[in-house]
Amino acid sequence: MSESSKRKTFLFVDDNAAFVTGIQELFTEMAHGRWDILTAENHSQALVLLTKLRVDVVVLDIGMPMMDGIEFLQLLSRTHPGQQVVMLSGDVTDEKRKTCLESGAVLFLEQPIQADGH
Repeated sequence: MSESSKRKTFLFVDDNAAFVTGIQELFTEMAHGRWDILTAENHSQALVLLTKLRVDVVVLDIGMPMMDGIEFLQLLSRTHPGQQVVMLSGDVTDEKRKTCLESGAVLFLEQPIQADGH
């Protein structure tokens, strides 16, 4: 199996269950069977998955309770060096973007916000 045809595994970490469900459905449909889409609603669930499975890309929401996405990114940089991490935020600031990229994120994206604020 060539590197380009190898299945990819994505882990989305967000405390908004509706967003996680929607993104899992969207990416599963887009993947046409080539990607495994995993989800976690907090850093604890994500760490369990990361210790059991090889994940190509972790997509982290910044605004989560207990341990926010930036703190979790910094933890991942120590515990899983080289892990590809993309950060999501509905409240984008230059300071957040700079902190995330300096802490090891490969990409910083604005999270789409629905009319109801989620």
